[in-house]
Amino acid sequence: MAEPNDEITTRRQRLEHIRARDIDPYPSTVRRTHTIAEVIENFERILEQKETVTIAGRILSLRPHGGSTFANISDGTGTIQLYVKADEIGEDSYQKLEDIDIADFVSCVGNLFLTKRGEKTLLLNAAPTVISKALRPLPEKWHGLSDIEQRYRKRYLDLIANPKAKEIVYLRAKLLRELRTFLDGKGYLEVDTPILQSIPGGANARPFVTHHNTLNVDLYLRIAPELYLKQLLVGGIPKVYEIARCFRNEGMDPTHNPEFTQIEMYAAYENYEDYMRMVEELLSAVVPAICGSLIVSVDGQSIDFTPPYKRVDWNETLNAALGEKTQNLSDDNLRKLLKKKGVDAEPSDGRG
Repeated sequence: MAEPNDEITTRRQRLEHIRARDIDPYPSTVRRTHTIAEVIENFERILEQKETVTIAGRILSLRPHGGSTFANISDGTGTIQLYVKADEIGEDSYQKLEDIDIADFVSCVGNLFLTKRGEKTLLLNAAPTVISKALRPLPEKWHGLSDIEQRYRKRYLDLIANPKAKEIVYLRAKLLRELRTFLDGKGYLEVDTPILQSIPGGANARPFVTHHNTLNVDLYLRIAPELYLKQLLVGGIPKVYEIARCFRNEGMDPTHNPEFTQIEMYAAYENYEDYMRMVEELLSAVVPAICGSLIVSVDGQSIDFTPPYKRVDWNETLNAALGEKTQNLSDDNLRKLLKKKGVDAEPSDGRG
């Protein structure tokens, strides 16, 4: 296999070959008759009516066999097999395949058929047209990119290589839609509150600091939207929520990002018991909409979101765990009790 720099040089040469044929390898628009998902969904009808279809997408594989080539193409909605035959499109046209690499985006025109193995395939009536020449190869063993550092630093490679990563992007968007639908239906108003704040409040966390040149003051990227949301209640808006981008200048790992999204909601005239009921309603509505069921498997463990949810009293649960009533214990005695139970407590730790 060619070294990465050699591979890039070869791809650049092929790019020049394409341009030498007066073909724009990066056109501003591409016309399609169908997405690949539409082709697959309507395969029998299109096949029966012998429609000519035009699709576009990224080449995922190329498998030449003498005077014919099989390939796979994906457009983000699905994947389908391509079949190109020299005696079908002519030798001159077939030679153009030599300038096509894996990862190129191409436009293809042809007719559908089923292979002997029953695979849905597009038989091309012309060589694929390059619509975006990829000058860099996909990473080695890209079918399942496993290097965590690469995956998180180069998200575009992760999306190409790992279908699960792409599923999560779509799932997140669907989750936000479902949350908005539920909260809007409960009379909550979605708002945007300041990200640049003069006081970093609403949580105990270290903020990112920036400077406003015109005002000559330091400002902070918010660690939580809480304080401004409560100001809206003071101003007379009874129910508010925000899907808020927040920032915390602390440790990081693949599950703990310095910038993240959280949702906060507040309502006047309601207490924690009202919120317990609402969270129960929210989860029992959103979970099946996202997961297809109220029973979800997470890391091999089955979690049942079917209401009603068990409610426990904090003090009773703590007393049962420690074997002693704790309501009237001083902070010092509570720390001693925790130490006897094998729980580390700092001298500064209090009941809160």
